[in-house]
Amino acid sequence: MSPNKERLESTHEYRDQAKDRYSAIHARVLSSFADSPLLVAVDRHGPGHDVAYVTEDPRPFFLVIESENLDWSVEVDEGLPGQKVVSDPKD
Repeated sequence: MSPNKERLESTHEYRDQAKDRYSAIHARVLSSFADSPLLVAVDRHGPGHDVAYVTEDPRPFFLVIESENLDWSVEVDEGLPGQKVVSDPKD
């Protein structure tokens, strides 16, 4: 991953409002500069939960969520690239 990229972690959960009806959720990341779509973070039919990882150039942006017959919650956290450090068992 390039050091010039920003990583976001999106945790989302969605529950049916009515079990016998069609339900869907669609979340897009848009640029704040031009309101232009950058990528799709979630595209799902029916209830569930998931974690999505998004990598994008650093800039102001926002999330647009469209849903049908779902109660939903979303949490977005900024991710930081890390390194795995393995210690020598002799130490």
